[in-house]
Amino acid sequence: MKVLLLQEIPKVGHKDEVVEVSEGFAKNFLIRTKKAVIATPQIITEFKQKKEKESRLGEEKTKEIGVLAKKLSEQTFRFQVKTGKNGEVFSSVHDSDIREKILDFVKNNGGAALTIDDIQFSSKPVKELGMKNIKVRIGKGENSKQISINIIIEEKK
Repeated sequence: MKVLLLQEIPKVGHKDEVVEVSEGFAKNFLIRTKKAVIATPQIITEFKQKKEKESRLGEEKTKEIGVLAKKLSEQTFRFQVKTGKNGEVFSSVHDSDIREKILDFVKNNGGAALTIDDIQFSSKPVKELGMKNIKVRIGKGENSKQISINIIIEEKK
């Protein structure tokens, strides 16, 4: 019996592969546990169409990330924090604050396909005034681009 695997099964095949297995194994294990579906011509056609659509969307997202990465690297993001009379900083700028600011910029510049999960970086909370340079990865997998962004931490007036 031919089945389309929905996940990788050791010694049987990889995800999204059509394989020939015994009827008992297919019905009693693979299909019952939703690890595979019967490979009918209709299922195979739908699967190929889905893969083509995902490929097109991936290409579009790659182009979009390239354009947005260039815009982001030219942009400077400003954050205001509370400070004391002598310039001591009372609060800090966290990763989540920076992600939100980047995402707002991306959405205002036509980057509707990106989500907050597509913006990745790690930095400690910034607690000093002045300009900082942070490395940011935009996108996931093959689509990702690594850029540097500038942030300015200034005194709240």
